Amino acid sequence: MFQKLSHDKGVFETDIYTHIPSEVTGILQINKEKSLKAFTVSFPELEDIIFSAEGSLTYPILIAEHKKDLYIISKVTSEQESRIRSLLKNTLFPSFAPKVRIYKDVKILFYPANDNRFFSCMFYQGFFIGGYNYTLLESFVDTDASNNIFSKKQAAEIAKKIKTSYDANLYFNNSTFFTAFNIDLEGNQMELAGFTNNTFSDNWPNEVTSENDSIAIDYSIFPDSLISYTINTDAASISSSLICLFNAPSYGFILNKNQKSPIYALKYMQDRFDIYNHLNKLEVNYIQRKFSTRDVVLGNQHIYMTSEQMGREVFHHNSPVYLSFYKNYLLVSADRETLVQYLKENGQYKIKTAFDPINISPQTISLFFSNNIQEFYPEYLTNYFLIQKMAKGQTYIKTYTEDGEKKIEILLNN
Repeated sequence: MFQKLSHDKGVFETDIYTHIPSEVTGILQINKEKSLKAFTVSFPELEDIIFSAEGSLTYPILIAEHKKDLYIISKVTSEQESRIRSLLKNTLFPSFAPKVRIYKDVKILFYPANDNRFFSCMFYQGFFIGGYNYTLLESFVDTDASNNIFSKKQAAEIAKKIKTSYDANLYFNNSTFFTAFNIDLEGNQMELAGFTNNTFSDNWPNEVTSENDSIAIDYSIFPDSLISYTINTDAASISSSLICLFNAPSYGFILNKNQKSPIYALKYMQDRFDIYNHLNKLEVNYIQRKFSTRDVVLGNQHIYMTSEQMGREVFHHNSPVYLSFYKNYLLVSADRETLVQYLKENGQYKIKTAFDPINISPQTISLFFSNNIQEFYPEYLTNYFLIQKMAKGQTYIKTYTEDGEKKIEILLNN
């Protein structure tokens, strides 16, 4: 009994992140029992195991992501460990006894599961960790307070802003940035408020606005059919040498699931013929010929195809792009067919929810909306795999600066 009490005391005094390796890219920390179902339903490969073992797990419960493999991690007492071992053997995986592999005197258990997979797990120094790939388990053994996920200064500083009084917390980690969120549950909505050390590009030169002004969103250029959009105030999809010719914000639109490239809309400050002539001169420098003027659609709307060099050097595409001038905007896309669709279906967009912003402040870096974040999301969200798993419906993301800090707000409207 004394040994058990001593062991359990050590478990509760150990930081749950002590053995989390620095290569873990995402962690969902569930803080409250009442919140468990709302989160675990997004991770069906672990859902049955978590719910079956719930009464034998100590909060907070972690769902960790490593190379898109998911793992459950929790502290367990001696009694909880015994119950989980029995549950694994008699209820969850009763058909066959587990295979055992020894790694540095630690037993890793492999239970045969469906689809020719094995659920691998272990009990180590008062922790239970399990998933469908054993590689993180070995790293877990090799990690301590000197080399864990929070041993880097940037991660430790941002983690200080996280409060476990929220329903859950969320961490994202890669080689260049660290982001942390507090999560509130409100009915079918998850509200995420986060902090990041991710760098954003400098704001555009924008003489129209001051610190007390706001930047109006021009809904007149929103396509009638819309899966997602991005509004940027800190950068445009054009080379930095030409950005001074355009005014913030810039827009990016996804109209259909087969779209090869977003349609970007950049509002020009000069006469459109000056912009056209400027781009034409660049094209002559690249390939010694001007744009063709033969591509005319919808009566009088010209579409210009650039060279591959201009697409790459000026518009950051690894292919030629198509250009068109429309309502004081330069439209840019690598997908001509969708660009034509946009020109046909424009002018009847209606704000569909109360979350659509009417204006944005100069402190805003970007706004993003998606009806399907599993397929359509901004580039910086590529590393936010757990958010993609958690989002079932509309998603709204705002990135902004406040008091010198970079912050992110996300609303998952499931």
